[in-house]
Amino acid sequence: MLEGVILKGIGGFYYIDTERGVYECRARGIFRKEGIRPTVGDAVRISVLDEEKKKGSLDEILPRRNELIRPRVSNVDQAVIVFAAKSPNMNLDLLDRFLLLAEEQELDIVIVINKIDKDKKENYLAAAEMYRDAGYAVICTSAEKEIGIDALRTALENKISVFAGPSGVGKSSLINKAFPGLELNTGEISEKIQRGKHTTRHAELIQITEKSYIVDSPGFTSLYLTHIPSEKLQYHFREFLPFVHACYYNGCVHINEPDCAVKEQIGKAIHPMRYERYVTIYHERKEEEERRFQPMKTKLSPSMLSIDFGKVAEQLKLVEDAGTQYIHLDVMDGIFVPNISFGIPVIKSIRKHSNMVFDAHLMIVEPEKYVEEFRKAGADIINFHVEATKYPAEVIQQIKATGAKAGITINPRTPVEVVYPFLKDVDMVLVMTVEPGFGGQKFMAQHVSKIRQLAEWKKELGLEFDIEVDGGVTLDNVREVLDAGANVIVAGSAVFGKEDIAGAAKGFLDIFKEYE
Repeated sequence: MLEGVILKGIGGFYYIDTERGVYECRARGIFRKEGIRPTVGDAVRISVLDEEKKKGSLDEILPRRNELIRPRVSNVDQAVIVFAAKSPNMNLDLLDRFLLLAEEQELDIVIVINKIDKDKKENYLAAAEMYRDAGYAVICTSAEKEIGIDALRTALENKISVFAGPSGVGKSSLINKAFPGLELNTGEISEKIQRGKHTTRHAELIQITEKSYIVDSPGFTSLYLTHIPSEKLQYHFREFLPFVHACYYNGCVHINEPDCAVKEQIGKAIHPMRYERYVTIYHERKEEEERRFQPMKTKLSPSMLSIDFGKVAEQLKLVEDAGTQYIHLDVMDGIFVPNISFGIPVIKSIRKHSNMVFDAHLMIVEPEKYVEEFRKAGADIINFHVEATKYPAEVIQQIKATGAKAGITINPRTPVEVVYPFLKDVDMVLVMTVEPGFGGQKFMAQHVSKIRQLAEWKKELGLEFDIEVDGGVTLDNVREVLDAGANVIVAGSAVFGKEDIAGAAKGFLDIFKEYE
């Protein structure tokens, strides 16, 4: 097998650069079945089918260092974030959001302020100084006047770089000036709407030197957005980092707390405008979290164990448009349960298709080894089995430390009393009413008593944890578990197994209205 890098993908064909040249390859069907899509920048292994015609089969995708969306590209070293000094006017709020998302992906970052020749008052200089003081490399350029081109060229050496930023700021023009002969398409700015015409049609990895690549891509407005907990935002403002652990109170978010080392640096090491945008974004994220996890009596969590992985985006949209807030992710390792489903790469790949709460159910041994990776992949709630670890209390704290909600699960044969010591610390208790490992099993009504007991403890202790039920729940028996005190219902085949998926989801939601 040959190893190589995907340069571009068009119409189901992938063009892969290897030591023996570029091969045109089709991807194996297993990728579609598992919900994995090859991306530009992927390191891959291929089988050669026709050496003369340079035809092959894409057989394996090697582990990704990172993955971005819009443009869709992986294994990027740095983000070159391009904004214009004028035409369109520089939007520092949007720039800070680009920086935040690039920081979250742990990319090196270069800020390019283009079209400086159009800013006659040189207002861009203050912005450049602010970001340099924050710790960023800033290059001021003019593609038209060929200013700063040498500095840009140097910044791209020996790296895979993705150009990010709003449309119309001159990304393609800058690349053409830095590397004559590429002749990327460029476009004019609409005088009326001050937006670009999205001249680039698809993401493509372009080799500019022996060890340097750039990603040419359509104009877009954001990098890949995984959920960033509000309390983690502070770590993505790099000028905050020397001070975040010097605050008097542990858990300080640097807004209303007294004796805050970060706030003491406002106007000194931290620019007031950067701090103001941190506060704004923090409140936005906090409000979103509260909205997504707003207490409700009943929530539906359709199980992806029954989804058609060839139609993931379509079917997720059907249940989300129907009003579903959660999606259930059954992760099986073939050890804790006698089946294998999907894992971290699949969750990461489907995260982009939905804004629903990702309710991850880990049916795996030693979940403590994987908590952080599941969180990074996009899990909002992480449920683990009390039977699968020696250290349930530690796992709960580990989950919470990532910013995710923590849930604990019990199998049908496990007494409900086992979870009592952990009720004050968890956000959810998941009761299995079938043996875990396979979908489509018949509901075991004898386990409804566990739901009632949990509801009683919840009331007695004055707690707010969710009670989730998974296993054979249908429209015919859902009222039984709701009456017992459950408020999160997992349904797999009862939703995704139906011809009318949206109608099935609405059927559950209509019943839930009776309990509001």
